[in-house]
Amino acid sequence: MHGHHLDAGSSASMVLSNGSLETRCLFVRRQRHSAVCVTAPAPFLYEADTVLMSIDSALPTLIGSRFRFVEDPVIEFVIPEKSVFR
Repeated sequence: MHGHHLDAGSSASMVLSNGSLETRCLFVRRQRHSAVCVTAPAPFLYEADTVLMSIDSALPTLIGSRFRFVEDPVIEFVIPEKSVFR
């Protein structure tokens, strides 16, 4: 997520919703202009149309913000095939 003052407050939480399904997103990093959170695997692929972010009990709602759950990527190969670990 990108925005302003995303590092404000001492506690924050986020929920992604499509009206019938809500998925919690746990923050792994919050900085002034960006925040990164991780969800558990979604039960199926869907698009959330509401993002609820709570900072110290304030609850700004971003309606119309789209978040799409997609399939995990499949890694087919890695280049280079060998490396030297030091």
